[in-house]
Amino acid sequence: MATTTTATTTTATTSTTGVSSTTTAPVFSDEQLQFQLSCLAQWKLEQEREIARKIAAIEKKKQLLEQCQEILTLQLQPDSTPISSSQLKDCMVSAVESPENKVVNWDLFKNWPLVRARKLQYECNFKTNTLRYIEEPPSLIDIYIRFNACVGKGQFKTVFPAVIDGDVRTQCVVKFPISRDSGPPARGSVDGVMLDSLQVSKQGFSVGDDARAAFEKDIISQSFAIRYARRYKKALMKHKNLVAKQVSYSELLLLDLGSDVIALGEPFLNPQQWVKWNNNGNFVEKVKPCPTAQAFSHFTYVNSKEQLLICDIQGIETETDLKLSDPYVYLKSSLVWNQLPHGKRGPQEFLEWFSAHQCDALCDALGLTGHVPRE
Repeated sequence: MATTTTATTTTATTSTTGVSSTTTAPVFSDEQLQFQLSCLAQWKLEQEREIARKIAAIEKKKQLLEQCQEILTLQLQPDSTPISSSQLKDCMVSAVESPENKVVNWDLFKNWPLVRARKLQYECNFKTNTLRYIEEPPSLIDIYIRFNACVGKGQFKTVFPAVIDGDVRTQCVVKFPISRDSGPPARGSVDGVMLDSLQVSKQGFSVGDDARAAFEKDIISQSFAIRYARRYKKALMKHKNLVAKQVSYSELLLLDLGSDVIALGEPFLNPQQWVKWNNNGNFVEKVKPCPTAQAFSHFTYVNSKEQLLICDIQGIETETDLKLSDPYVYLKSSLVWNQLPHGKRGPQEFLEWFSAHQCDALCDALGLTGHVPRE
């Protein structure tokens, strides 16, 4: 016998503006409400499954697109295999006469030769001014180097832009011991000639132990600068009301590229913003003066109890600090001077540098004024 379910109605009377009206609303039983809720839950489940299917389809298409893009990228990019020893030597030979171009298009770095280098671990001994090499498992890094155009040429080094381990965020420079006037030597033995106390090959660049020795001295000089930059920061912190910029130097990478090729690496500082604020003589930058640079040199002399002077202050200026590189260190003592990269030493060079230095408000605030070498 079939049963019929009917909904009862209730009458509601409302009065608006004095007029009575009657409306009816359906009243469901518990069974009817349970049935409606069951249907709604089933519909919701089906909708969720449909959405999940669409999301899965989109994800699959996305994966296929990424795979296609990766394949296309691999096809378009140059080979990422490190160059051979003979290719490295060819690059070094061409680098001797490379033109200077300070504009770097970092997006094209994978078109540069890829070199695999061994990172040499070291620590500086400030008492003996020597480096101690740390015996650890070899740390290998891959470096893309733009050999065909340097960003700077110094008296003893030539600087090339580079990227470490394929990450464009690790923009750096790699310095090779290529003299500004280097080239095939006009005289000397088959193995090379002595130029500026560096062993220069017939191709025009220093190799082997001579290149390493030259860069070791650069590392020691920069280690001194890092040490005194930290002391300078602490000195500034003692003067809470003093508004002054800090200075910073970066740790240097000593790299063995194989085939007797030694290089020095450090973070990239834009050469288009590069300024030399003073040198190891009596030069002081007048067009773009920087009180921080001059005060820092003066600070190193006073803080070291007149035993050294860090000068040749150069790099780039930001809103908060000076990012510096390539310092020149004068030492008063001749006993340790042979470990540093420059042939001059002693009070006479201190006098020459201070002859061009004029103390200002920053020197006054740090208590440096009046502390100068005397003849």
